[in-house]
Amino acid sequence: MHDGRAFDNPALVDLLTERIQNTRKENEGLKPCIDTRYWCETCGSHSHEENPKNGYCFVCNTDNWEPENYRNI
Repeated sequence: MHDGRAFDNPALVDLLTERIQNTRKENEGLKPCIDTRYWCETCGSHSHEENPKNGYCFVCNTDNWEPENYRNI
């Protein structure tokens, strides 16, 4: 049973995988900014990498940031 997050939801695995692949192509040549205060709740990435142009997650291109240690994850 998932807890509501996209990266834990089996029904969304294929969509999230496709989104990550597309984002990887779109970000070619860009260097991410790092903000260690937040992690991405959509894809589960704790890389802290964000797109320098829009601040979205560098992995999945969403703006679904959660503060680190907010839910003790």
